[in-house]
Amino acid sequence: MAILQTNFAEALGYVKDRTGIAALLLAAAYVLTIVYVGKLSSKIEVKCTSWRSAVGIVIFLALNIVLMIRTGDNFVTSIFKETRNYQANYEEYMKQKESRNQYLADIMLANDTGKPGIYILVIGESQNPTRMSAYGYKLNTTPWLNSMKSDDNMLLFQHAYACQVQTVPALTYALTAKNQYNSLDLKKAVSLIDVAKAAGYQTVWLSNQVRFGSWGTPVTVIAEEADEKIWTNSHQGNTLDTEYYDGELINRLQNIKRSDKMLIVMHLMGNHISYHSCYPAEFEKFKKEGKRSEYDNSILYNDHVMELLLNMVSAWKDFKGLVYFSDHGEAVNYGKSHNPDTFIFDMAYIPMYIYLTPDYRKENPEIFRNLHAARDNYFTNDLIFNTVLGIMGIQNDYFYEPENDLTSVKYNSDLNRFMTLYGKKHVSEDVIK
Repeated sequence: MAILQTNFAEALGYVKDRTGIAALLLAAAYVLTIVYVGKLSSKIEVKCTSWRSAVGIVIFLALNIVLMIRTGDNFVTSIFKETRNYQANYEEYMKQKESRNQYLADIMLANDTGKPGIYILVIGESQNPTRMSAYGYKLNTTPWLNSMKSDDNMLLFQHAYACQVQTVPALTYALTAKNQYNSLDLKKAVSLIDVAKAAGYQTVWLSNQVRFGSWGTPVTVIAEEADEKIWTNSHQGNTLDTEYYDGELINRLQNIKRSDKMLIVMHLMGNHISYHSCYPAEFEKFKKEGKRSEYDNSILYNDHVMELLLNMVSAWKDFKGLVYFSDHGEAVNYGKSHNPDTFIFDMAYIPMYIYLTPDYRKENPEIFRNLHAARDNYFTNDLIFNTVLGIMGIQNDYFYEPENDLTSVKYNSDLNRFMTLYGKKHVSEDVIK
């Protein structure tokens, strides 16, 4: 799935960062073994000296066929089956664009729905809170977020998990009405951008990720629906470079035409492998642990970018609030990244925080009170859709689920219901161990 939904540069970066001498030797040994077995098998002769030999060969072949059928659902074949199903769902999602727009028109979502103001949703990348000092990490990797913890307007959530551990599957759920807890078909799930536009919000999408093409993934399909789209990274093909660090998104944001009713989505490069390419040289503060230190430096730079962002938008007259979450985590503590086939819960740990302005708090005391009380509740990022709609005041019965909205007093905080890997793992397995 990662191969289908990524580009050559990202794949090459993964190989370079994760392939050592031992892995290369193992691969070489594997190839040599295959060659040797191939040559050896060419010398094998089958002789049927009697009817018993013939029967034995037939039985042997029949048993092999039965064995192949009985073991058809294994970790190798499941890779192809699951990828085929993923791809089929994504293709259907893309095809159903017009029907989703018609659906929003049919339910007559009025242009004056929702709370006026500018709302910002920031999507981090591959960020694990166990490497963030604001969440208790020993090194000071998030000095700004540390200081913001004492700000009454900032809410830091302690138990957030990703619904999947790869970007496309995670964000496909996070940005649409589809989640692990409902039976909605993905192809029929309206997106956050769709709903905001139907409710009369000006929508903007800014991204420092590689733009794979207008129809590359459902995430790009969602982004393409925005009124204004800004992609700072135009690299394709054989390169590990980005033209800009994430700070460039702040520069671009300054130049957008603002209104008093907006939803702005920002997709950062964040802490993506290769970690050293995600921050400028002046943020190379940590050096003792090799790639882990590079990851810590990328966390430090991400913290700086978010400080610049909040400082800038706080001066905007109509700014009301900001929501930050990561698409998935990174098992950097264990020398892994975020491969679901080698899943550990570190891959699903994500940071999440919400900043609401004093004006918003004054106008919506109940929402802030509910969010404040929910800081220690469990949460998976496929519920971002409902929570952002709750903050924006778009609560249409046709797609909004209060039990999946942190701003609602009806939020279902039962630990036993929360899952990741699209329902294959229960969060309780991580908590109670």
